[in-house]
Amino acid sequence: MNITIEENFKEFERVFSEILKYASYKNVKIMIENCPMPGWNKDGFAGTISYSPELWDKMFEIFPELGLNFDPSHLLWLNINYLYALEKYKDKIFHIHAKDVIVNREGIEKYYGIYGKQINKKMNGIQAYSHIRCQVKAKLIGTHF
Repeated sequence: MNITIEENFKEFERVFSEILKYASYKNVKIMIENCPMPGWNKDGFAGTISYSPELWDKMFEIFPELGLNFDPSHLLWLNINYLYALEKYKDKIFHIHAKDVIVNREGIEKYYGIYGKQINKKMNGIQAYSHIRCQVKAKLIGTHF
């Protein structure tokens, strides 16, 4: 389905209005992670409407009670200042994902750009964007892998 970002926000409002009403009734907070989910879009572009501060402002304009599952690693490889975002949206952050990220700057700056590999995207059955853009090592404090 190919719809504009504006049409996506109309659908977001339609779908989430009932969800947020019910959550409020049950005294539950709803949050959305700031992951662009490039694998959700066949071209490798963002597959969500929640990956950048510009889009968060629109989400919070529609639903002020909504919060963020803040993942700074996504902002880092998108070249968005995650420290600025953390400070600006601190009152909207309900949860934080903690993990390391190593950005493959050479792949981004010299060949692929932030959208990653576009031709032959699968490498060993895995979407190549995760290998080209960044290597993520998920390790929570106090855990052992």
